[in-house]
Amino acid sequence: MKAHEDGQRPIKAKAYLIEPEELRVIWMNGSARRDCPDIDPDTIDGIPLDVAVPLARTMGVEHALRAVSDTGTSQNLHTSVITTRKGTLGLAASIYRLPDGKILMLIENAWQIKGRMTDRRSSL
Repeated sequence: MKAHEDGQRPIKAKAYLIEPEELRVIWMNGSARRDCPDIDPDTIDGIPLDVAVPLARTMGVEHALRAVSDTGTSQNLHTSVITTRKGTLGLAASIYRLPDGKILMLIENAWQIKGRMTDRRSSL
């Protein structure tokens, strides 16, 4: 049963497992795969980062991935995508090095309402 059929909202945050040497995506969750309909889910192993995450270059993801891989220190990125009178819709990425050396990247929407100091997040 799908999550939305049993009254739960589907997971919309995108998760990517990245091989750090060549920065190739070796796994992605269902939400991330929905953004890449031309990619066969059975052949995900080794997808170029810019194919799996089209905004990677805009967000500076490659630099952050290399820094996380080299240092083990997690990185958080944010970029504005749409600005309205009420606020800004952006993308937030959190990047972590796993114990086996691979990198986990999570991406979600970040909605910032004008005049509020806190970041209100909602899934993509």
